[in-house]
Amino acid sequence: MRRGYRTPGSSPPLWLENGGVVCPTAARPRSADTPTMMHGNSLSRPRLAPLWAQALTLLTLPLLLAFAWVGFTASDDAFYLGAATLWIAEFPYVPDQFGLNRPAVSLPISAMYLLFGQGEFSSVLSTCLFYVALVLTTLNMLLPVVGLNWALGGALLLATTPLVLLKSTTPSADIPNLFLVVLSFWLFWRALGRPEGQPRLLLASGIAAGLAALAHEATVALLLFYGVLWVLGQVLARTRYLYLAGGFAAILLAESLYFWVFAGNPLHRLALLQQAAAIHDRAASPFLGIAQGGTLHVWAPIDPIIMLLTHHNFALIGWLALPALYWALRFDAKRDPAITRLSRLLMGLALCWFLVSALVLGQFILLPRYYMVPIYCLLMLAMLWLAQGLSRKRARLAAGVVAVVLLVNLLAVAIDYKHPRFAERELVALLETSEGHIHTDPLTAYNSEWFCRWAGVDCKRIETSPPGPGVLYLWNPRNTAAPNRLLGPEKLALYQPQADWEELRSSAPPPDLPAAAVEFLGIGEILPQAIVRKLAGRGLGAVLYRVPAPAEGSDVPPAVSSQSARSIRIGFSADSSRKSSPE
Repeated sequence: MRRGYRTPGSSPPLWLENGGVVCPTAARPRSADTPTMMHGNSLSRPRLAPLWAQALTLLTLPLLLAFAWVGFTASDDAFYLGAATLWIAEFPYVPDQFGLNRPAVSLPISAMYLLFGQGEFSSVLSTCLFYVALVLTTLNMLLPVVGLNWALGGALLLATTPLVLLKSTTPSADIPNLFLVVLSFWLFWRALGRPEGQPRLLLASGIAAGLAALAHEATVALLLFYGVLWVLGQVLARTRYLYLAGGFAAILLAESLYFWVFAGNPLHRLALLQQAAAIHDRAASPFLGIAQGGTLHVWAPIDPIIMLLTHHNFALIGWLALPALYWALRFDAKRDPAITRLSRLLMGLALCWFLVSALVLGQFILLPRYYMVPIYCLLMLAMLWLAQGLSRKRARLAAGVVAVVLLVNLLAVAIDYKHPRFAERELVALLETSEGHIHTDPLTAYNSEWFCRWAGVDCKRIETSPPGPGVLYLWNPRNTAAPNRLLGPEKLALYQPQADWEELRSSAPPPDLPAAAVEFLGIGEILPQAIVRKLAGRGLGAVLYRVPAPAEGSDVPPAVSSQSARSIRIGFSADSSRKSSPE
């Protein structure tokens, strides 16, 4: 009897042969939400989510972005913005620093600048578009696997995952990289069930992987994943991986050719990566202490796992993945080989990315964003478990789990600090509504440069020397509480306010949810003081001081006059209603 023969009345089986999904043509009637993969070769006949579902998603995502908005943070995003402007101003542009060499991130920002002009919103817009594409891709790829309702649930949980949502509101390399990695993965998965279109899908998957490598170097984990599959030879014939490799190589060869012509070195990317290899910025932390990246330290080898379970950027996703992993490892492959294969591929990609991030990036500060791909894979695995496992026995419980995870996601986004550059925005607001010079600390001045450019004010009016008699000084407590890369410990005291300084005005960002809850409940005394200080520090804003002028007859610094001091003070007061949100 031929393998796959089905006697009349029996349920149609589903399995994989030669990398494709094979199923008899007969199919059972199904409801609108029944996963089509379970009843036919859905991979060879993919369908998109209904128009209403995609429209609802598109209407929801801007609201989520507005709810979580952070904007420009003057961190790594300054590199991406700098490269974006240089691509426009100095084409053909050759980066001279590894942070500037991420064309899959900077070129989309350049496109937004050309379309809408330079500004904070246009700087973040391309990241927002990658976020939208990521959620829609996930919705449509999950649809044939778990059905419409669960696909919508998975897309919503992804869209509200704190790490993903918060990073989508800043100029970020992580969201473009995540989208391109996810796109490559799902195209590869589609190729397994479409023998007739397999070469094209594999080629497209390789191209997406190549573009992901131009967004972030951690994409080497994706190459490791495909390499392991090639060695095992269990998913595709080994010769089929040539299409995948060809698409990836085409992107890397194009970049190498560009650098060969304009930099004289086809391996210019590798030369720049040597700069990153010299970075070792992870500092030792006490047992059960909070490390620099805001993660709980227990033991370095297991700290990434602890982070997945305890950091608010992951909410409950790490915990949700635990029963999903148990279910996937015990799932009967004969019952549904397609689900088995997808779950194992997701686990394989998560494991490869986790190992690369933990081992290769071990010398860097442990940051949640390094584990964005694993958390995506674990979330998709959890949706498979909820749709194909838990919901079959306890549908209400499965729906309740999604609701709880969604609420915790939104709560975690709400408690995240969203005003990291409040003082810098206030400084630029002062410059816009006044004349004369203002003193501040060097780091605040440095972080204000992009805000000055967007506002059209002269950054040269910002003085970074220690404030002397007769000057106006904007104190940023966040940047002067401890030494930093621009302010050494020997000069730290020179930027602290003195008792005889006149306070003209102070401002602070709106209180966030954790600080307000601690104050309302009156539990500040019973909480660990480290947490209390952390919450108190999040409410710090900016204070404008006037340093007492020298005695009559002494020299007054030419940078500031009494008239300019009055104009700045009046301008600050008149502009007190100015918001610190993006344009």
